[in-house]
Amino acid sequence: MAKTKRSRIEIVYEILKTLSQEELLPTRLAMFVNVPYDRLSDIINILKKKKLVEEVEVENN
Repeated sequence: MAKTKRSRIEIVYEILKTLSQEELLPTRLAMFVNVPYDRLSDIINILKKKKLVEEVEVENN
């Protein structure tokens, strides 16, 4: 049985739910929510404009 295609709202929900549980780098987030990186990037930019997510700088030790 084939899975049904997720709506954009369902994808946004998965992104926000995942980010509420832990901070992830974009590549890892794309894997967790099963969305191609380019599509995830577009959605994240929209969420940033609406101030639903923010970008945090991470220092490398």
